[in-house]
Amino acid sequence: MSSHDHNVYYAPETWGLKSVGEIEYSTRVCEFDTRVIWQDGVGNFFTARDKGCSCPTPFGDFNTFEDLEIPTLKILIDEINNNIKDNSMGNLQTAMLVIDKLLELGLR
Repeated sequence: MSSHDHNVYYAPETWGLKSVGEIEYSTRVCEFDTRVIWQDGVGNFFTARDKGCSCPTPFGDFNTFEDLEIPTLKILIDEINNNIKDNSMGNLQTAMLVIDKLLELGLR
């Protein structure tokens, strides 16, 4: 079994989840600082953020639902405002598209 087989980032379906949004805060090539939002089959939302260099597997330390958080729009918007720098307008535009999608899906 590969390390990706039960990884919530690479195989959310093994958790009963579907990825509904991803926000990247890093602007460097060999780094990641990623917030992912997932939704389960009954409409519940879950989220997690992981960061590091390109060597470790993203979200490799997330093993159970207790490792995930329950998101709110306010928390996500505050995080976006505090983490996306002026020089990463592409990241900001993507983040706003994610927020719009989450609103459509019913996250409040």
